Amino acid sequence: EYLQVRGARRQVLISPPLENDLEIESVGKRIILRWEDSLAPQTTYIISFGQAITDLREGNVNDNFRYVFSTGDYLDSLAISGTVADAFTNGPEEKILMALYRQDSSRSRQDSFLFTDLPNYYAYTDAEGAFSITNVKAGNYWLLGFADQRDDFRLNTGREKLTFWPHTISLPAEDG
Repeated sequence: EYLQVRGARRQVLISPPLENDLEIESVGKRIILRWEDSLAPQTTYIISFGQAITDLREGNVNDNFRYVFSTGDYLDSLAISGTVADAFTNGPEEKILMALYRQDSSRSRQDSFLFTDLPNYYAYTDAEGAFSITNVKAGNYWLLGFADQRDDFRLNTGREKLTFWPHTISLPAEDG
């Protein structure tokens, strides 16, 4: 089918995030992505299209299409999931950016990393407060979530809603 991309700036996300934005265009039956950044070696990348891809004639949405690829020999397949609820109402929290940060990063040991660093992996909570972060590499992580008001994957004012898991998440190497 002939495709079009709508709202790509807000809908199309790559994880782990790149410093610079993706350039996205639809040409007939293809979607072309370009980026300036170098990709990390031995890393699995996930490009999530959200609701950005529609067919040209009827506008039907290809909801939550993802493209997964690796710069190494295999795809990482570890995952973490959960739900986020408001501490006062116990109601679900929607559109909270749930972010995994590798603990072995020298910058992640600084107390300002939420303001300066991009997460290694992320997902947004849905209407029920549920999230699932997939294709994660083995390692030790911090799990934090916040309302990403500027859509830049960083805590900006310190006044955004914030949540965190108080313990290190240790994801073991996959058998294989």
